[in-house]
Amino acid sequence: MRTLFICPSFIRERESRVVGYKIPDLEAFIAAVKDAFVNPDLNEVTPGEFVISKPEISRLVKPGIGKRSNNPEDYVLRNHRGKVGAFLKREFAIPYADYNVIIWTLPRFSKESTESPSDFEDLTKFMKSGCTHALVGAKAASAVVDAEDFVRNIMDTPRQDFFTHPFEVLVDDVRNSAQRVTTFYDMWSLVAD
Repeated sequence: MRTLFICPSFIRERESRVVGYKIPDLEAFIAAVKDAFVNPDLNEVTPGEFVISKPEISRLVKPGIGKRSNNPEDYVLRNHRGKVGAFLKREFAIPYADYNVIIWTLPRFSKESTESPSDFEDLTKFMKSGCTHALVGAKAASAVVDAEDFVRNIMDTPRQDFFTHPFEVLVDDVRNSAQRVTTFYDMWSLVAD
């Protein structure tokens, strides 16, 4: 029987979140994830990774981006990642196109989660829990592309592609991605409470 472990770092990060997407009722969110997790039709996307995308889970998440405005009253100042910035008020957030919950098996978690002390803490607690799977993250998808996706796409380009594809194709891909990121920052803003 599959059992689900909720990583403490997942909860800590979402409890204190003010900027970006937010889960106001974490208990209801976790209950909805657990309900979806027991579904026997849960598909493995990649070895050891399962993705749950359900409207009943998405409804429990407050979106994290909105369309920029020229009205200063639509913004609030918040400290985010050590820098103070202007963020669109949450009331102007646009709905997500999709919201996916990421679940890993213990072998996948063991392989992937060695980057930080919180990863090690989560892994240790996961192993002691006796659970078969862990809720490790979530990804909200909107209809726009952000800088993080742009950088991730460039970094995920296999090294051999730089040698097997014509240089012009790679330059065009980077240029197109950079244009999408510029469009994102011209049109969209993170929201905050």
